[in-house]
Amino acid sequence: MIPAMAQKIPVCFVNVVQLLSENNYRIYLFHLFCVLAFQYLLLPVAVPALAKWLLVTFLGFSGALLISFVLRKSYLIRKII
Repeated sequence: MIPAMAQKIPVCFVNVVQLLSENNYRIYLFHLFCVLAFQYLLLPVAVPALAKWLLVTFLGFSGALLISFVLRKSYLIRKII
């Protein structure tokens, strides 16, 4: 029997959690490269450090998820990773 609290979890939240759990290792592998690339690109930009941190955090995670999703579609790479 499913607890009452678990029955109230929205379907979209479950889909996001499932997407993240299917790609967690690949996100782990590629997030460092994405974060470093975005930090390097934002180095000459004159904005507050907090804004850069928020932007790099969002873009780094999104970039790693996108790379993970694209590589997951490749048959050969899916077998390796």
